[in-house]
Amino acid sequence: MDRNKRLLAEEWLKSAYYDIKAIEEMIHNPELSHITVFHAQQCVEKSLKGAIELLNIPVPKIHSTAKLYGMIKDKNIINIDVDILDKLDDIYIDARYPGALGLMPYGKPTKEDAELFYSYAKDLYEKIKQIVGC
Repeated sequence: MDRNKRLLAEEWLKSAYYDIKAIEEMIHNPELSHITVFHAQQCVEKSLKGAIELLNIPVPKIHSTAKLYGMIKDKNIINIDVDILDKLDDIYIDARYPGALGLMPYGKPTKEDAELFYSYAKDLYEKIKQIVGC
């Protein structure tokens, strides 16, 4: 494995870790559920970019977690729930603009939504961290 690629993968994971820490600071506040979910999306995006980097694939400047996962799916290094990726992508787009506040089909994400997405993001982060070996 290319040492530089491993270091770059580790940097992506370090950045994803900070999103996890941000989530852990705010997950118990229901007023911040949309921000929590935004950080969950960011954690997943950065973790996937770390895996892409490790596989020596050029990391694209995109935010779609579904597309990022599509780049490594056939490498069989990790198997994840793609439906959640689609939901995270939708929330990420909506959460970036005032007024939308990261809307789910039924409105702002609930505390339970935030906990689900946090759990998913942390699990994916841990799996990719183990693959990278850091």
